[in-house]
Amino acid sequence: MQTRKGWSLYLLALAACLIYGLTSGFRANYGIMLNGLVDYSGLSYSSVSLVMAIGQLVVGLVQPLFGTLAMKRTNSLVLMIGLFMVMSGLGLMTVSHSFVLLFIRLGCLVSGGLGLWHLGLSWERSRLSSGPRSLP
Repeated sequence: MQTRKGWSLYLLALAACLIYGLTSGFRANYGIMLNGLVDYSGLSYSSVSLVMAIGQLVVGLVQPLFGTLAMKRTNSLVLMIGLFMVMSGLGLMTVSHSFVLLFIRLGCLVSGGLGLWHLGLSWERSRLSSGPRSLP
């Protein structure tokens, strides 16, 4: 019984690391999407670059705000909110032909959702690696 529980924790930690790597890779490789977004949206190169730069700031800004929610509720709630934000932002990004719409969808929804994934998975991974704690 103990080995089965140990393996399931390793598999859960591995899955969390893979998801974290995917989201980090997505955020770090915004540049790959740049030319496609410029062509598809009809916006200028500098406008799309500005949206992406603001998105990088949004990733860092949402983590402390939703960190308090994760402490009061659960990490799974924060992860689900992040998943919804990323999926809705990516889906709506396909019909973004103005700066404001692209800013809301890519700069806020997708980037904010990725920030929540980073936060939720990091906390869950640290919780799993530290083991149970007893209160004094």
